[in-house]
Amino acid sequence: MNVKWSDKEIEILKKEYVTGGCKVAMKFLSRSESSIHFMAYRLGIKVNKSVLSGYAKAYHAEHDQCGKNNPNWKGGITKSNYHYKKIQVKRYPEKIRARDLVRLAIKRGAIKRQPCEICGNPKTQAHHENYSKPYEVHWLCKKHHDEVHYKARIL
Repeated sequence: MNVKWSDKEIEILKKEYVTGGCKVAMKFLSRSESSIHFMAYRLGIKVNKSVLSGYAKAYHAEHDQCGKNNPNWKGGITKSNYHYKKIQVKRYPEKIRARDLVRLAIKRGAIKRQPCEICGNPKTQAHHENYSKPYEVHWLCKKHHDEVHYKARIL
């Protein structure tokens, strides 16, 4: 059932949700918890954790899912790949150097990209058997390149 919120209900929500959270607002409004959360979200109302009552503080402390308290926390993984690129450069400098040399050689025209050695697909990636020999590459499509690396991990 979708009942429209009255102006009076919205005023009560703004006052009670900020100071006490959803459970406190439910005492003053005859609305479900999900309805109150949704309307607070739509209005941009957030709980002010510094003025919470004892019950609400305990509730929010128990249900706080920010950062490390979130069960999906992955240790601070960011959406920025720059951080991970720096780690890879430190960890595998020879691998990064070989990839860069091949990329530059392709750009200069010194190496020509070939079709996949297995299936003939023209969209290929350079595969290095030995990173100390950066210009010795096998040309493989993504599917076969992934298979080669998967088999190497199993062995």
